[in-house]
Amino acid sequence: MKHRGITTIELLVAAVLASVVMGGLFQAMVSMRNSFSRVSGITQTVVAASDTANTIAGAIRRSSSCRLTSGCNVNPGSAIAEGTPLQIVLFTDTRGNVVKYSNELGGIVSTVAGKQNVLAEDGELRLKYFRASKYNVSELQEFTPTFATLKNVIAVEVSISVSRHGVTDSHPTIVRLRNSPYIM
Repeated sequence: MKHRGITTIELLVAAVLASVVMGGLFQAMVSMRNSFSRVSGITQTVVAASDTANTIAGAIRRSSSCRLTSGCNVNPGSAIAEGTPLQIVLFTDTRGNVVKYSNELGGIVSTVAGKQNVLAEDGELRLKYFRASKYNVSELQEFTPTFATLKNVIAVEVSISVSRHGVTDSHPTIVRLRNSPYIM
C-alpha cells in the first residue's frame, strides 16, 4: 500500500485558493464596516437636524408675549423680539428676557444672556414667518415682519439643514405661536 502525501504543487494551489477566499472575506468585512460608518453618519445627521428643529420649535411654542405691565418695553404684545430669515429672538418670559437662535460660529447657535451654545455644528437655520386674517384659518400668508408687525406673526417655519460625513439632511417644521394674535 502506497501512502501518498501532498505535493508541493497541491499545497501551493491550496494556499492560493485560501488566499483568494480570505481576500474576499476581508473585502466583504471592509465593505460592511464602511456601510455601517456611512449609515451611522446619516443617522447622526438626521438626528442632529431633527433635534435642533425640535429645540427651536419648542422655544417658539413656549415663548411669552412681552407685556408693558410686566416691565417689558421692547415690543409689547409680541412673543418675538426680532425675526429675520436667518435668526429669531424670542421672549422667554413677560419681563423681556430673550433667547436668540441664529447662524453663527459655522453652525446654529442659541444665545441666552450673552452665553452661546452650539446646537448643530455644520448646520444652517432658515426661517419663514406667517400671518392670517383670522385666528382659526388654515391658510397662512408668508410675510417679512418688521419691528412693528412682529406681533402679527402667528406661525414660523423652522428649516434646519445639517451637513456631516458627506451627508446633508433638512428638517422643516411649522410652529404656531401659543400666544398668536388673530388679526393682521
